[in-house]
Amino acid sequence: MKYDYVIVGAGIAGCVCAERLSHHGTVLVVEQGGRVGGLCADNIQVYRPAYMQLCGPHIFHTNLFRVCDYLYSFAQFNQYKHRVQCKTASGKLALWDLSTQMTMGCRVIH
Repeated sequence: MKYDYVIVGAGIAGCVCAERLSHHGTVLVVEQGGRVGGLCADNIQVYRPAYMQLCGPHIFHTNLFRVCDYLYSFAQFNQYKHRVQCKTASGKLALWDLSTQMTMGCRVIH
């Protein structure tokens, strides 16, 4: 079969390029690792009802609503609050919510 475009890699950038180019011709995506999403792919755990990130957690942040609207057309997102434990000036332990420092924090759920 003949393709107008060949994309090497089905990671985030490869998937976005393939989707955008598919409006202008036929696209073939080649992925060596076998996972759409590349290093951001999740793996369902059979022994417990949870998704596990194969290559560690991936947190997406943006304050551009057009970017979120584009992503929401492909996947559902849930709000994520990134909290770190820190010591206050008085020496007490406290949780600091880093998500309040950013407009949006999203993580893909299936």
